[in-house]
Amino acid sequence: WTEGLGYIKNRDRLVISTEDYNIFDSVRKQNKDIKIVCTHSGAFHADEVLATVMTKYINEFKDSWIIRTRNYDIHKETDLICDVGGIFDPVTNRFDHHMKEFNHNFDDKHKIKMSSAGLLYKYHGKEVLENILKAMDAFDQNTEMLDKIYYKVYENFIASVDGNDNGINQYPDDVKPRYVNSTNYSSRVSRLNPEWYETNCDQSERFKLAQDVAEEELICQI
Repeated sequence: WTEGLGYIKNRDRLVISTEDYNIFDSVRKQNKDIKIVCTHSGAFHADEVLATVMTKYINEFKDSWIIRTRNYDIHKETDLICDVGGIFDPVTNRFDHHMKEFNHNFDDKHKIKMSSAGLLYKYHGKEVLENILKAMDAFDQNTEMLDKIYYKVYENFIASVDGNDNGINQYPDDVKPRYVNSTNYSSRVSRLNPEWYETNCDQSERFKLAQDVAEEELICQI
């Protein structure tokens, strides 16, 4: 049902997974006006899957393509990077959190180290929310209400993505959970990674399926 919002469908958005600079360069030269969003190749995680979904609700990146790579030469020529690259700089749209010195939180209330999803949401979240609410015909120009939604979506959803990706337990270490919950958002995304025996699996297509899970969760949370 999220497809009724009028934005590009995840399955129709170009996703390229490559470490070959020449492949990237060829695509880039033929499509110079297309914005390129970059994240890492290999196994995907809940944070960068969600971050890349949110980029299509940012006006500047609504028609962007996605490249999944760890090639630093490619990183330098992309327009927005999340979860890779070793740089955090919101001015240039670099949203990595893996640096040793990185220790940014959403605000003073939430003492959770942020993931790429939290970082992108912190700096672009209100625009993302405004565009989704407009597409749902639920935006009434009420900035106070938008602020409330912005903080509630972080508190009820994005914070858990940040915590999970950074290995932060939901409970104190001395409290042992009485059961395992393997149906949460992060688990649903993780299950879409190819299994070891799936030798001919197209990981870019699996990434798009994971984006569907992330987009549905995001919109339901809003």
